[in-house]
Amino acid sequence: MNSATISHGVGFSGRGLFSGAHCSCKIRPALSPEECERGGIAYDHAASTAEFAAHGILIEHEGYRYPALPGRYLELPNCTALLPPGEGGPPLLVIEHVFCALWAAGIDHCRIVVQEGTELPNHDGSALTLYSEIATAGSTAMGPRRQVPLERALRVEDDHGNFILVEPDEKLSIDYSFSHPELGEQRVAFAQVTREWASELILPARTFITQREGEALSAAGLLKNTHSEDALVIRPLEGGMVPESPLRFPDEYARHKVLDLIGDLYIVPAEWTGRVTAYRSGHRLNRMLAREMMKLLQGNTVP
Repeated sequence: MNSATISHGVGFSGRGLFSGAHCSCKIRPALSPEECERGGIAYDHAASTAEFAAHGILIEHEGYRYPALPGRYLELPNCTALLPPGEGGPPLLVIEHVFCALWAAGIDHCRIVVQEGTELPNHDGSALTLYSEIATAGSTAMGPRRQVPLERALRVEDDHGNFILVEPDEKLSIDYSFSHPELGEQRVAFAQVTREWASELILPARTFITQREGEALSAAGLLKNTHSEDALVIRPLEGGMVPESPLRFPDEYARHKVLDLIGDLYIVPAEWTGRVTAYRSGHRLNRMLAREMMKLLQGNTVP
């Protein structure tokens, strides 16, 4: 797998998934080593190789630079957010959908310049339209991409029995079991996950929320978006739970969880494969797994 940058810039705009405010950003090609030197930007954030291709996703917002690395994760329950190094600077929320789109397009070197808002723009809660714009822009190959040296199984779990297990394999496969007190259970098992295949069968899956969850988040001041087209909203009706718009897949909830898993782990600056078994996992366990992968990549030192 070669590293690649986007061939020319693309722009996105939309409402923030949580704030409902207008958000916009541009995804631009990676800077050259000379441009990095002139601008005082250290692109080798992983500090594991002198090559420019070590790591290349950098988010810029209001003068702050957010290196896309697990060490910059902010612990939030309902989305993925990054903090800039040092003091000050707002967290940037909901990066996982854009990162999944970048993964599907094979882009691991770029600058994401946030122009408005403190969230990356949301469209319909999926990653499909984001991917379409990025893929249309094309990619420019760079040097070989590093590999996570997965020689043993990695497992992360929480106090409730939820877990993610990754076992060594030459290909990527994902078996995900979803369980929700209001929505029941779903399971998806993909024997081989490829970028081309995922653009049709994973990226269209939308983020979702039940009416009860939305009301609780709103009461806590964590959800201000009242536009139901920005996510799949599920409401109680005649003793059951009914989505406001038709499901794109019978198991769309589980597929979106796979989308989140891929997007959250794309912050690890290396390619990885393995047999993934996930049981009721979410962003917190995804972040824990990303940090474990960084330990393998950097000799047990997480930045």
